[in-house]
Amino acid sequence: MNEKNKEPQLDPERIRMIEVAANPHRIRIMMELLNKEGTVASLSKALGYSRQLVDHHLETLERSKLVLRRRVGNMEMYSITE
Repeated sequence: MNEKNKEPQLDPERIRMIEVAANPHRIRIMMELLNKEGTVASLSKALGYSRQLVDHHLETLERSKLVLRRRVGNMEMYSITE
């Protein structure tokens, strides 16, 4: 087989990030976070999702390094990872 026909090697971490980001709820959460940081409560209100749903998806996005969480006082703020 020549070089033209070889499949490119795909990085497993990037594949996982794409799989995680492909969820419609996560896409909407990330789109909201592109505008500004948010809390579970603010994202829940803006998107019309339950806090439990938002929290679940933020945890998944954070584990995949797509979202960053930081504590400000007693609040947890989420933003898109740079």
